[in-house]
Amino acid sequence: MSLNDLAKHILADVLADFRARNLGSGALSDGCVGASIVALEMKYCTEESHSKVDFDLAIKQLEESKFVGTGPMVPYENTPGSQLVIIRHFQ
Repeated sequence: MSLNDLAKHILADVLADFRARNLGSGALSDGCVGASIVALEMKYCTEESHSKVDFDLAIKQLEESKFVGTGPMVPYENTPGSQLVIIRHFQ
């Protein structure tokens, strides 16, 4: 199995976990905790005989494509100098 195929299978497992828990699109913006990386690693590195390096590279590919995120949850990252303007119309 190629690295791209491994990444697709991992993403399919993440999606299956998301659907099994009946989560909607709102959960994505809330920073939901998805499938366990450790469980996925055990599945693909032990049961399916992939190397840890291949698994890590597949996860990295998914992160770079912004399909998954494995780091700490950050509420919102403002770039320095960014501004928020709220305009309200009173009647």
